[in-house]
Amino acid sequence: MSESRDVIYIGDPQCSWCWGIAKEMQKIQTFVTSHNINFTIMVGGLRIGGGQAWDDEFKAMLRHHWQQVNARSGQPFDYKLFDLPEFDYDTEPACRAVVTAKNLIVNSDIPINSLLDFFVAIQHKFYVENQDPKQPEFYDTICSDLGLDFAAFKTLFASDEMKNQAIAEFNITRNWGVSGYPSILYTDGKQLYMVSSGYQPADSIIENMQQLIGL
Repeated sequence: MSESRDVIYIGDPQCSWCWGIAKEMQKIQTFVTSHNINFTIMVGGLRIGGGQAWDDEFKAMLRHHWQQVNARSGQPFDYKLFDLPEFDYDTEPACRAVVTAKNLIVNSDIPINSLLDFFVAIQHKFYVENQDPKQPEFYDTICSDLGLDFAAFKTLFASDEMKNQAIAEFNITRNWGVSGYPSILYTDGKQLYMVSSGYQPADSIIENMQQLIGL
């Protein structure tokens, strides 16, 4: 663990409560970076590998969760996804895309805070437009909007290196004891603290953070 102060957001772009908290996370990132604390995103992997039968029971469960998130957070959802005859709800590719974007952003002049914009753009395209994050072309417009080279993204996204980095993040976050998303952690470089787990308004999370960090 580094000696710097970091707030770590652990989520999955295809976790509905992570979509629910998206606007709150943008407020939290602004607060964190304004206090010269690093804001980092790591992926947890909600449904790695997919394979769940796309049957009425599974679709009803998803629809129920999406409706709950919409009712509590106000975030929009489109439910046309449930009209598809088949869909593999594998969240590994979307998580790997975040890891890929992180690598490209770190090695560019693009602000690191843009990674949250990338994360949220995946969520919007999946939950509101019902497009499939497993397809590389899904990320074309997202990369373009953020100034990332899509050709470089596409090549890196398909690489074993990114697959391994995504798996490494899944393992690290699990070893930290994180099993639900969204989760927010804080480290002073010596110890790791849980700030919040699950959906909460930004004000509540920031208040927890202020008490923990002493801001």
